[in-house]
Amino acid sequence: MTEDIPIAVTPGIIKWARENLGYSVNELSELIPLSKSDYEGWENGSIVPTLSQFRVFSNIVNQPIAFFFRSNPPEVEPLPRDYRTLPSEDRIAISPETIKGIPEVQSKQNIFIELLDEPKKNELVGIIQNLSDPEGNATDIRKCFDISLAQQSTWKNDHAAFKEWRGILEQHGFLVFQYKMSVNEIRGFSIPNDVAPVIVTNKNDHIRSQIFTLGNSQKLIYPFFVGSESEPHTGVT
Repeated sequence: MTEDIPIAVTPGIIKWARENLGYSVNELSELIPLSKSDYEGWENGSIVPTLSQFRVFSNIVNQPIAFFFRSNPPEVEPLPRDYRTLPSEDRIAISPETIKGIPEVQSKQNIFIELLDEPKKNELVGIIQNLSDPEGNATDIRKCFDISLAQQSTWKNDHAAFKEWRGILEQHGFLVFQYKMSVNEIRGFSIPNDVAPVIVTNKNDHIRSQIFTLGNSQKLIYPFFVGSESEPHTGVT
């Protein structure tokens, strides 16, 4: 039968696809399912998978089968450097399922920039010059967004506040997405860019935590405001 025919895919690309998502050999072989030794044979080239087996594998690693006929791994954008997470005692490692969503966000960012008639550096890049003055920086950002405390107090609830802050950020060139992720892995992350910076909040998180991710997380916002080539800064304000 057609599904049982062997397909001569590139072993190195199989290994790359697994490692790119952070799967261990044991984890991936159990998902297929396949014995560990047989799966290791795929990666070292001593065993050739069948089409039916490889359909399962390609779905797990979120790549089309044709991708595995290439001779060399692709150049991919690095994962974000800055995440908002729970305290270390409650935090767990980022899972392959969560990692799969990050390239999708990166792709949306790239497509948005490509569709712009004249991509320009966002006017807010570099607005923060003194990282040792978080209160002053917060005041400067509020002025740039033209949002007073009095205006903010009129927002009727947390969901309305999230909607307002999201709209303000998008009006100033940010791309804001909500993704469902494990709260114990990631509460939010950013992808700095001089044209269209991205902030992603975790839709499974409490709405107040999502607001915090949008506007008050120094770790997420500072890499953009000081310029995307800067080193990441940790801490919250």
